[in-house]
Amino acid sequence: ISLDMHDFDAALKMFRIAYDESAAADDFYFNIYALHGLAKVYLHQHKPAEAARVCNEALQLAQKNNSPLQIANSLTELANLKVRSGHLADAESLHKQALAIREEHGSMGGAITSCMQLAAIYATESRPDEAFEVLEKALGVAERSKVKPKLSQVHRALAELYESGRDLEKSLFHYKRFHELREQVDQEDSTRKIRDARLVFEAEQTKKENIIIRQQKAEIHAKNLKLQETIDELTLARINKKARALTIGLGIVLFIFQDRILGFALDLLSSTNYFLSLGVKMGIIFSLSPINGAIERYLLRKVIKKRKHDTDMFAIAAARRRPQED
Repeated sequence: ISLDMHDFDAALKMFRIAYDESAAADDFYFNIYALHGLAKVYLHQHKPAEAARVCNEALQLAQKNNSPLQIANSLTELANLKVRSGHLADAESLHKQALAIREEHGSMGGAITSCMQLAAIYATESRPDEAFEVLEKALGVAERSKVKPKLSQVHRALAELYESGRDLEKSLFHYKRFHELREQVDQEDSTRKIRDARLVFEAEQTKKENIIIRQQKAEIHAKNLKLQETIDELTLARINKKARALTIGLGIVLFIFQDRILGFALDLLSSTNYFLSLGVKMGIIFSLSPINGAIERYLLRKVIKKRKHDTDMFAIAAARRRPQED
């Protein structure tokens, strides 16, 4: 993007980062890609020697890793450098090597590109017959591969070549085909861009909805905790109230039967001592508090046990429903 917008400093920086990172990762594909990018930047900066150096480095790296398509790409980049410097014979030789590799390995798009670049060289050198030959070859490959952008480019090249040869009828035919295909390509690009924009919009909406859902879940969780605390407080209050009621009931029973209990205790102790009887009465009174605590603990365990049972039953019911829903 920076290269296309002629921000060459930014482009150079990014391609260098790509080169360093791919070299560190031992990723020869992106290493070569970064070198090709550097060559393009150096050309724009009027540094042909630097461009040639990185292109040759890319070619050597592609050959070292035995990557035919990357070798072809590197040969094409070197050929473009030769064209820029006016060495058309060398450029032709490099393009032919790249074309042979691409044809051998079925790289249709690359083969079309090689043919068009060879045609441009032939047209520059006033060799129209050879230019027509490679363009017709490119046209056949493009029609078989049904790649509309490449097909439109070939028709445009043919139209310009026929125009330069004063064959206006054929030139018009290819220009019409170029514009028809170009319109289809633009329409497909627009459709794709709209689809991509819709996908991005939907993704953003989903992201926002997920944020809202997470916030709502957090709020519900906080409210559930607060509600559970309230329920626990009410449960404890109810247990305390019930325990006190039972304790009071037990105290009334003990009060009614205190004489019998006292008599039983004194008989058991074989004594009628007043202080001893007073101690028994005090023991009965003070026993009410631990009795109340024991009742509370019993009722609390009963509530916890019931709640656990209800939770387990709910989990079992949910597990049974899940396979039916699936």
